[in-house]
Amino acid sequence: MQQVSVFPRKHKTTWSMCRKMPRPSDLMVVILCGICLITTYMSISSSALFDRRIKQFPINQEVKWIEQISSSSSNHIKDFKSIAIHRCSDFEITTTKPVYIVGEEVKVHIVIRDSYNRRKSNGGDYVRLWIKDVTKGACANGVITDNQNGTYTGIIKLPFEGNVKITVSLATPKETLDALYSNFNGKRIREIIARFNKNGISEDTICRPDEHIPGYAAVCNYTSGNYGFPWYCGRPSSSSELSCSDWNVTSTIMPELNYTDLYKKMFRNNRLHRQLKSKSSLYIIVSEDSTATREDNLTPCHDLPPRLSWPSSHPSGYLQNWTWHVTHCRSTFHDTPQRWNECLKSRTLWMFGDSTTRQFLFYLMEYLNLQLVTEKWLKKSWHKPSLLQSPKHNYSIFWGPHCFPFHNGVAWENLGSLKATHAYIDEIPSRSRDIVVIHFYLHFMAYHPDLYRLHVRRTRQSVAELKIRSPDTLVFVKGSHAFRDHGAIIGRTDDIWGGIYDKIVEEEFTDLKDSVIFLNMWDMTVASENKMQHPNRTIIRAMVNYMMGFVKC
Repeated sequence: MQQVSVFPRKHKTTWSMCRKMPRPSDLMVVILCGICLITTYMSISSSALFDRRIKQFPINQEVKWIEQISSSSSNHIKDFKSIAIHRCSDFEITTTKPVYIVGEEVKVHIVIRDSYNRRKSNGGDYVRLWIKDVTKGACANGVITDNQNGTYTGIIKLPFEGNVKITVSLATPKETLDALYSNFNGKRIREIIARFNKNGISEDTICRPDEHIPGYAAVCNYTSGNYGFPWYCGRPSSSSELSCSDWNVTSTIMPELNYTDLYKKMFRNNRLHRQLKSKSSLYIIVSEDSTATREDNLTPCHDLPPRLSWPSSHPSGYLQNWTWHVTHCRSTFHDTPQRWNECLKSRTLWMFGDSTTRQFLFYLMEYLNLQLVTEKWLKKSWHKPSLLQSPKHNYSIFWGPHCFPFHNGVAWENLGSLKATHAYIDEIPSRSRDIVVIHFYLHFMAYHPDLYRLHVRRTRQSVAELKIRSPDTLVFVKGSHAFRDHGAIIGRTDDIWGGIYDKIVEEEFTDLKDSVIFLNMWDMTVASENKMQHPNRTIIRAMVNYMMGFVKC
């Protein structure tokens, strides 16, 4: 495969110059700085170096398991009816009582069967358990143990009183992961397209993090311009007179899915995220216990050791009145604009990642009535770095999209808006009291999990350096959220990757758990039955308030 190394035109990012809210006399300088922001590519290492790093990366246990089943189960499963199905599966409560007390546990026995009504002989299907009382805006996630014989044990601790409904779902048969994983070896579930344009001549080619792109004898190597992360696009044909330096816009397409007939039928019948029938009552009565430990007696979340925020064997919290209550600490943050202004005073809230962290910025822009000092958004699906400022209270809120792989949708968009998260972090100066939110998720689902690990690992390196030069900086890693496959994305994107990604994050940040806070969004979004890739405003509000509970104001 012939490579052409390309170093795109670039301009040094100037956020370090305008990151703090200035005195009123300097406000115009900052506004001009923000408006003139041009974020493009900066090199951190060569393509060869990162090729070696990829080969050296260990693959976590879950990814090894994926590789095992993707190479084996598809060879053994020939009968569509042998796949787990919700209609023949059921559950029952094994700890039945007339009235339960807050703090007690409910145990559930779950049996997963196929279309022949046969209990599955092994495990691996993804099962979920949660409780809710919609009249109180209350819900909580449970813990599932796979017994590896087609049965599962669910346990949920009752955190609130009410007339509580118990729900169990078959989130996805294990063959779903086989199917999604098979796309790494052929057509992708989504493809990023480069358009080369010069003197009225244009040509579109496919881009991937792998230099071997089917259909192209030569590729353009943009790894250096993608901040050292591997990125290649098919080279324009020699007859077009276009060169690698003529790439100027990008888009995303969804090619025809490259699935076997069995997988196509599985997705067409939509066996994902379906609730199971119960052999016992779906509802239980839960009463308050006056002797239970009151939330007021818990440690304030802003004093909680960060290590305790990382995943454990117990759910991280529960929703009540649509407010997230952390299991092991007490939030002292009161959700009012005045309190937000006090907590963010003389700080910058940096948020990096995809459109779900952009949702945080959009929510705060409306709720706090803040003004953009960067380019005005022409649509909600905005993919350019954005800065909000509050001159009165001397703080800023920034959102920046990560570098490739970044899918900007079907519309063609100019290059220059994407930047690696670690490059932003490297610009935060010493002695900062800023707040940093890091997130990677949806845009990586079309690629092998090792690419996700590569981005997380490089970001972790910059976080470690940041905590040395600026120990008072508060750093959050926002975890994956649950959602349900639907519509056009069925067979393309599923939250099944969420647990795998969170595990990778935990592994890579192991030595930083005492200084970095993990925001567990999984329990909240399973319990609240979140349906969309982009959670609704109620959930976004709960998420940002959950985060602010760890901020000492």
